Amino acid sequence: MLITGQEVTLIVGVDVHKQTHAAALIDERGGLINALTIANSPKGYRQLIDWLVGRQAASAVIGVESPGSYGRCLVTALAGAGFEVLQVPAGALIASDTAAGPARPTRVTRARSRRSC
Repeated sequence: MLITGQEVTLIVGVDVHKQTHAAALIDERGGLINALTIANSPKGYRQLIDWLVGRQAASAVIGVESPGSYGRCLVTALAGAGFEVLQVPAGALIASDTAAGPARPTRVTRARSRRSC
């Protein structure tokens, strides 16, 4: 990635599922740079981390949609690798008509579960 005179902010959005996770690397304007689908497994988490580093996205902010049971181990792996990980409430990217406004991402401070990853 060519950067001239200014730093580019990269964001990664991750949609979690039982068997796989879909990640999208986007620029500060919301343009898709690249996408990847990984297995929901330690090998898949390593693949995502390596993919991000290989695309000069090690400083990207990663938003994981509702990282409950299916995304818990992914969040743990990303945070352990030094990434900033945010929890994005399900549907947060959908326009909201509620008076409270759209949901806001919150920092994931720890994986919540009795099971280890």
